Amino acid sequence: MNEFVEQFLLECRELVAQATDDLIALEENPGDRERIDSTFRAFHTLKGAAGIVEFAAMGRMLHVAEDLLSAARASATAIRPNVLSECLTALDMLSRWLDAMEGSGEVPPAAEAEADQMIARLALTSDAAPVAVAAAVDDHDWLETLRTKAGAAFSQARTAIRYRPDTDAYLRGEDPLALIAGVPGLLQIALGLRDATASLATMDPYASALDILALSAAGSDDVARALAGARDQVALRSLAAPAAATAAPEMARTLLSAQLGLLQETSPDGFLGRLASAGRSAVNVLRHVGDGVAADTVATAADAAIAQNSAAPLVAALEQALGIAAAPPAAVTPDAALVAVPVVAPRALRVDMDRIDALVKLSGELIVVKNAIGHVARLVHDGSDPGAAAAALRRQHALFERLAAELQGAVLRIRVLPLRTVFRRFPKLVRETAVSVGKTVRLLTEGDATEADATIVDALFEPLLHVLRNAVDHGIEDTARRAEAGKSTIGTITLRARRDADSVMIEIEDDGGGIDAGRVREVAQARGIAGAEVLDAMTDAEAIDLVFAAGFSTAATVTNLSGRGVGMDSVRTAVGQLGGQVSIDSRPGQGTIVRMVLPFSLMLTRVMTVEAGGQSFALPLDTIIETTIIDRDRITAIGAGRAFALRDRTVPLIDLAETLGLAQDTSQKPHAKIVVMSAAGQLGALEVDRLGERMDVMLKPMEGLLGGMRGVAGTTLLGDGRVLVVLDVAEIFQ
Repeated sequence: MNEFVEQFLLECRELVAQATDDLIALEENPGDRERIDSTFRAFHTLKGAAGIVEFAAMGRMLHVAEDLLSAARASATAIRPNVLSECLTALDMLSRWLDAMEGSGEVPPAAEAEADQMIARLALTSDAAPVAVAAAVDDHDWLETLRTKAGAAFSQARTAIRYRPDTDAYLRGEDPLALIAGVPGLLQIALGLRDATASLATMDPYASALDILALSAAGSDDVARALAGARDQVALRSLAAPAAATAAPEMARTLLSAQLGLLQETSPDGFLGRLASAGRSAVNVLRHVGDGVAADTVATAADAAIAQNSAAPLVAALEQALGIAAAPPAAVTPDAALVAVPVVAPRALRVDMDRIDALVKLSGELIVVKNAIGHVARLVHDGSDPGAAAAALRRQHALFERLAAELQGAVLRIRVLPLRTVFRRFPKLVRETAVSVGKTVRLLTEGDATEADATIVDALFEPLLHVLRNAVDHGIEDTARRAEAGKSTIGTITLRARRDADSVMIEIEDDGGGIDAGRVREVAQARGIAGAEVLDAMTDAEAIDLVFAAGFSTAATVTNLSGRGVGMDSVRTAVGQLGGQVSIDSRPGQGTIVRMVLPFSLMLTRVMTVEAGGQSFALPLDTIIETTIIDRDRITAIGAGRAFALRDRTVPLIDLAETLGLAQDTSQKPHAKIVVMSAAGQLGALEVDRLGERMDVMLKPMEGLLGGMRGVAGTTLLGDGRVLVVLDVAEIFQ
C-alpha cells in the first residue's frame, strides 16, 4: 500500500469517527444544529476524499447520504431517527471498506454492489422518494392512465413508475430516456408532455417537458436503486406481484432448499460460517431470478441470525421464500457487519505532538547519560580512583534506569487508542437489538476517553458485544415486568471504563433483574457442571460465577429467568488471552455488573523467573497466586497425574521440567518448590527447581518457524544477553 492510500485511510477513519460521534449525539438531541452541520461536513469531506482516490462506489453512496443530511440542515424540524440510523449504517459499511483496503491496498471488489444496496436504503429514507405509497396528488390519475395504455402488460408488472425530469436536466448532462431504459425488468414505457396543450412553436428545446410512465417486473427496491440518481423526480407504486413471480424456478427452489438443509446441521463447529454462507447463497439465488424483495428479506434475516447467534430468523425467511410458511419478515437487528467484523487497529496513527516532544526530550537526556558513562570509562582507563569511578557509575546507572523507564512508558503511550474507538459501535447495536426483542433500552457510556493498547482495543469488540447483547436480551426485563417492579419502562445499560494504575477496568452494568443464583445451580447440576452437594455448599457469588463454565448452555435462556451465562465462557477466554480477568456482581432485582480488568499494555509484562531442568524460564506475574514449599509426601498420584491439598482444596500439580522435555529425577528431594497459578479461572501448580526474581520485561512474540510454538507467550533478553522464554501458563495446563 502506497503512502497516498495510507493517508487516505488515516483521514477517512478520523472523519468516520467524527461523524459517528455526531450522529450518536444527535440521537440524544436531534435538534442540535451544530451537530447536523458537523455531520454534513464530515460526509462531504469523505465524498471528496473518495473522488481523489477514484473510489467511485464510496462517492456514490456518500453523495446520497449527503443529500439526506443537506435536507435535514435546511429543515426547521429535528432530524428524523431513520435518517440517523441509515447514516450510521452507511458509516459501518464504509468502515468495512476501509478495513479491506487496509489489508489489500485496493478498493474492495464487492463495493459497487454493496453501495447500490446502501443507496437504495438511503433512497427509501428520503422524503422525496416515497415507495409503495401514494407519491403525488394526481397519483390515481397517472396510474390509471398507465393501466389503460399498458393493457395486458399491467398484470405482469410489480412496480409502476412516473418520472418527471427537471426542466434543466439536459443542461446538467442528464439523459432521461437512457436512465429509464436502465430500469431492471422494464416492460413498457409511455411518453407524454407535462403540458398537453404545448406546441412546437412555444416549447423550449433546451428544457425537458417530458412526463415518463413505465412498468417494471422488478420489485420497487430494485427500481429505486436504479433511479436513485433522480429520486426527487420519481414516484413509484408497488403493484400486486404476478402469480408467476411468486414461485422461483425449480432450480432456484432446489438451491434454496439446500440452504435450509445446511441450517439443520446441529454441530457447533463453524455455525456462524454456515449462517453467513446460507444467507449469502440464498440472496444470490433470489436476485438472479429477479425477486429483489425476497432477497432483501433474506439478507435482513441473515443479519439477524448472525446477530442473535441463532438460525431461526434465516430459516423462517427461507421458508417464506419457498412458500413453506407465511411468516413476516424478521425484525431489523444489528448489521452483520457490526457483529462479524471486529475493530481493526489502524497501521498508522496520528500522535499528539506533546508525546513526540516528550520522546525528543528523553532522547536528549539519554545522550547526556551516555556521555557521562563514556566520561567514567575514560577515568577508569586513566587509572582514577576505582571507588570514585564506581560511585559515579552507580549514579549514572540510576539515572539511566529512570530515563529508560520513562522512555518505555512514553513509547507505550504512543501506541494506545481511546476506548471510544470500540465504544462508539455499540449504541446502534443496543438500540436495534432491543427493538428486535420488543424492549426499549438506552446505552450510556462513561470514560470512553480512557486509553489502552491498540491490540487490546482491537480484541475487545467481541467480548463486549457478547456481554451487551446478553444484557439486552436476558438482563433487562420486559416492559410489563419492569412496570410491576416500579422501574422505568426504559432499561439502562452503562458501559464505563477507567484507568486503575497499570490496569484498565471496564464495566457493563444494567438495571435489570439480576441473576437468579438458584436457577444457575439448577442448570449447572442439569448440565453436569457440578454435583448437588458441591452446589449447595457454594455461596451465591460462587454459584453465579459458574455461568463462565463451558457447557453452561443456552437452555438457561428459554426459562426467561436469568440466562446471562450463555456463552460467557468465551468472554472469559477472550479476556484471559489478553492477560485480563472478568467477574460478575449481581444484585437481585437491581441489576448486574460484568467487570473486566485488563492490562494497560500487552508489550510490557511483569514476570517472575524460575528454573527447571537447569534452564531459566519466566511466568507472568499476574497468573501467580502464591509460591510455597511442601513436603513431597503431601503429593498424591491421581491416575496419570499428581495433586496436593492446599487449604482443603485439591490442586493439580505439573512438573515443569518433565512437561518441557527436561526431565530429571526429583524423587530424592524431600521438599518441592511450588508455584500456585490461576489459568482460565482454574487453579493449578507447577513444580520448579528454583524461584528467581521479579522483573518488568518487553515481551517479543514468537515469529517465523517458531510462531506456532505452543506453551510459549514470547521471549525477552536478560541483562547478560541470554534469551528468557516467557511461558503461556494456560496452554501448559491444557
